[in-house]
Amino acid sequence: MGSFRFKQFEVEQNHSAMKVNTDAVLLGAWMSAPGGETAGEVDTADDAASAGVAGSRTVRALDIGTGTGVIALMAGQRLSETGVCAHIDAVEIDADACQDAAANFDAAPWNGISFGLHNVPLQEFSGSGAAGAAGYDLIFSNPPYFIASLKNDSQAKTTARHTDTLSQRELLFYSTPLLKEGGTLAIILPVVEGEELLRKVEFMADVAVAADGDTAALFPSRICYVHTVERKPAKRLMLEFVKCAPSNRPTMRREQLVMMSGGANTPEYAELVGGFYLR
Repeated sequence: MGSFRFKQFEVEQNHSAMKVNTDAVLLGAWMSAPGGETAGEVDTADDAASAGVAGSRTVRALDIGTGTGVIALMAGQRLSETGVCAHIDAVEIDADACQDAAANFDAAPWNGISFGLHNVPLQEFSGSGAAGAAGYDLIFSNPPYFIASLKNDSQAKTTARHTDTLSQRELLFYSTPLLKEGGTLAIILPVVEGEELLRKVEFMADVAVAADGDTAALFPSRICYVHTVERKPAKRLMLEFVKCAPSNRPTMRREQLVMMSGGANTPEYAELVGGFYLR
């Protein structure tokens, strides 16, 4: 499979073991965009400017396990539509996937949106000069999620799918300090793994509150149950967490997305991904 064409960009995927997939597109379209709205909507450039975003600073985002770079590119498209300038860092441990991501980032068509690709694990990146001081507005990931299951014959696919190289605990431990206060962490996982991550975040927040009532921590802000079809259990959870002081703890917003009904895409799913898919 050579490439996958979206409305505003093309994803080369000749080298990466993990190709463009529905999970990545769902998260890229659903997650909140700094300067914009949630669930695939964005403000106009004038709205973003009046909010003090455009023209005042560069929005910073981080993609953990970028693969071909598809979610980072979707973030780039959405941020460009708000009128902000943005720099998106992407970490990826697989050198072959980095070949694709580098080509895709170089071909990105938006002025004011830059990309930085880092062929290192998150654990190493978080302590490097490239990460800089805590200050990402948005961190997102379609992380490995198999904890104890049969391994694939392809080592690259095994690395991408299994938590051997990045556990949930490590994902939270290394990403949280990189977020600015008010910043968002967005993740997509199967339901069981997503609920486990939610429990970990809630436990860590309780610990932080007990230790120091004013310490900024991650708090759940949005959760979306994704159903492929009606009347079947959810297959995926999309989760957002906000780093803030306990006094600013958000009320968690629960959502549901059904992708197909009666053999056709639902209007909600079509609206969510309509800015990206050609059809």
